[in-house]
Amino acid sequence: MKLAQNWAFPHAALAGLVLMWLAIGLSYYLLAVATTGLPVGVAYAFWEGLGLVLVSLSSIFILKEELSFKRVLGLVCVLLGAWLVHKGTGHGNAINPSSNKA
Repeated sequence: MKLAQNWAFPHAALAGLVLMWLAIGLSYYLLAVATTGLPVGVAYAFWEGLGLVLVSLSSIFILKEELSFKRVLGLVCVLLGAWLVHKGTGHGNAINPSSNKA
C-alpha cells in the first residue's frame, strides 16, 4: 500500500488495494489448505510468524526501513515461538492431562 501511493498511473491506489486483497485472500486459502495436514495451532503459528517475518523483510528491502537489533531479535523470537508450538504439538509428545499417573 505504501508503495502504491507513489505509482504514477490512473487508479494506482485502487490497484494497490486490489493487490493487497488478492494477497490476503491467497494467504487465507493457503492457511486453510495447511490446516488439512497440520494441527490448527501449528498452521496458525507458522502463518502468523512467517507472515510477520516476510512483511518485515519486505519493508526492509523494498521500503528501505531500518533493521535494528531489537527488530531482528523480535523476528527471531517469533520464528522460535512458532517452532516451539510445532515441537509441542507432535504426536505423542504432548502432555496429556487426562492420563494422570501418580
